[in-house]
Amino acid sequence: MTPNAREIRRSLEVRIAELETELGQLRAALVALTAGPGMLTSDHATRENAPRGAATATGADRPIPHAIVRIYERWDAEGRRAQAAAVWQRDRWIAAMPDHARMLRDLPNRLDRSIVRQRVRDVPAPTRGMFEAMVIVYAWGWSVTSVGVTRAQSALEAGTERLGSALLAAREALRLGGPLDGYKALAGPHRVKGLGPSFGSKFLYFASPQDNRALILDQLVVDWLAREAALSLNATRWSARTYAAYLSAMDAWSSGLGISSHELEEIIFTDEATRRGLATWSAR
Repeated sequence: MTPNAREIRRSLEVRIAELETELGQLRAALVALTAGPGMLTSDHATRENAPRGAATATGADRPIPHAIVRIYERWDAEGRRAQAAAVWQRDRWIAAMPDHARMLRDLPNRLDRSIVRQRVRDVPAPTRGMFEAMVIVYAWGWSVTSVGVTRAQSALEAGTERLGSALLAAREALRLGGPLDGYKALAGPHRVKGLGPSFGSKFLYFASPQDNRALILDQLVVDWLAREAALSLNATRWSARTYAAYLSAMDAWSSGLGISSHELEEIIFTDEATRRGLATWSAR
């Protein structure tokens, strides 16, 4: 394939992703108009369904799907438990990346979101630190999946300088402009072959500041939103428009429930993992 043909193909893929997002938004709007009591506006959900602990939404007019109210209420009733810690494949990672064995040995046997976030945010800024931060994110994200190390290598093979500098640039864009700018950095000028939006968004989630959190957009979240909230997104193609639509929807829904958008993402992630019987991430 010629360079020109590759550029045309990339442009077409971006446009397809944008059209898929627009189609998902239109479907969501149609469902909101026709579903009746199954879909609730933000202030209606807080006034009439009154999920415990919910605050009245301010200016949030995006409908809250009934399924989101349901999983929020269950999470609230169960004490707002954080997602479970995951056992990870220390020996596999050390065998695959002996140059980073010391860092890998220093990690606890189980990784949860708070531990990974602390480690990613504490790593030194140079490219090696960013590279190791991505390794930690992969170790958490793939947990016990046997193909995880092999799958991660497609991005890690870019090397410490190439991948580390891209992540460093994305973290700076994230710090200065917020989650969407961080996403755009990895999707555009700092794109690295093998690093897709699923794990790219995971890195942004763990690297983002507390008061402006990026959100994970992976296949578990995408499948749940398509099935339960009539929101069609794509977790395999980079698209700033897709991520912007996702952030907007999650911000409106979480505001209507009186929680943060990253808490809502974690609830959705855990619910889908539980539905699939993924013991590592399951709530039960």
